[in-house]
Amino acid sequence: MTRRHGNTMDRVAIETLLRDLGQRMAHQGASMDIELYGSAVLVLGYPCWPSAGDIDARWSPYDDPVIWPLIHAVSEDHHASQGWLNNDVSDITPEEGEWAAKLRYGGLTIKIPSEAYAMAQLVGALEKCTNEPPHGKHAEKFRAFQAYLGWDKDTILERCTHLAGPRGFSGCALSWLDNLLPAPTVPSPAPPPPPETPATPPGQNPPLKKTWDIDKNTRILPT
Repeated sequence: MTRRHGNTMDRVAIETLLRDLGQRMAHQGASMDIELYGSAVLVLGYPCWPSAGDIDARWSPYDDPVIWPLIHAVSEDHHASQGWLNNDVSDITPEEGEWAAKLRYGGLTIKIPSEAYAMAQLVGALEKCTNEPPHGKHAEKFRAFQAYLGWDKDTILERCTHLAGPRGFSGCALSWLDNLLPAPTVPSPAPPPPPETPATPPGQNPPLKKTWDIDKNTRILPT
């Protein structure tokens, strides 16, 4: 039984399902590489998001005769949704991605996007925020990953634009990027240095400061 929160899966649930699927594939002598996308990247690859509704992935061939029956078997045994693992993103993701790590579960290898590629996907998804409030799910995922990495706008554009497709990020996505990133802090100007005390000429003692020690019982009379 997997640990689910309503209709979502946390990290333990995702790993349980993938491990079971990988073991079933290994028992059949099969193996497959799967590229990870969507919310599951932030749950499994970069721990900055609590759960995912499903696992968006891409593999080839799309209609592989081995993996689909096993996905359905895992779904039934763990009472997971039929689409807990799907490759619906195959038609909307670029052919070439950038991958940083691999997780192996039996005959299954999960490819984790690099930080830059994962961020590029999130910024691209900000186009979907048009009909969402400022704290919609796409905006909140971006905020969580941006805080996890600590990247500012210039860093995001420098590292991710080439991974956003031939046209780069849309104007809508860039506008949301400006709205969601915290405003840069302007450092306070440093206080001016104290005035320099003129040096005492050689052979002369510095002038003595006049001090008066008056105790609390002393009365000062007018002259």
